[in-house]
Amino acid sequence: TPEKAAEYIWESSVEREYIHSFTTVYDGPITPDSTELDGGRFWSRSEIESNLGRDIFTPNFEEEYRRIFQQLR
Repeated sequence: TPEKAAEYIWESSVEREYIHSFTTVYDGPITPDSTELDGGRFWSRSEIESNLGRDIFTPNFEEEYRRIFQQLR
């Protein structure tokens, strides 16, 4: 069952969004829909953390990651 992890307003110089983030645990196969994505991959937490601030992720993703996952430590 998804659980609400965060709710906040993300604002940058080009956008403003009302964000609702959820987390869940799933132990099964995940198959992305190829009609909606032209690529992608899964990242480990250590890979994400070593690439924060390097212009690889969107600023919104980095903010969301910090709000949700770094507080769980």
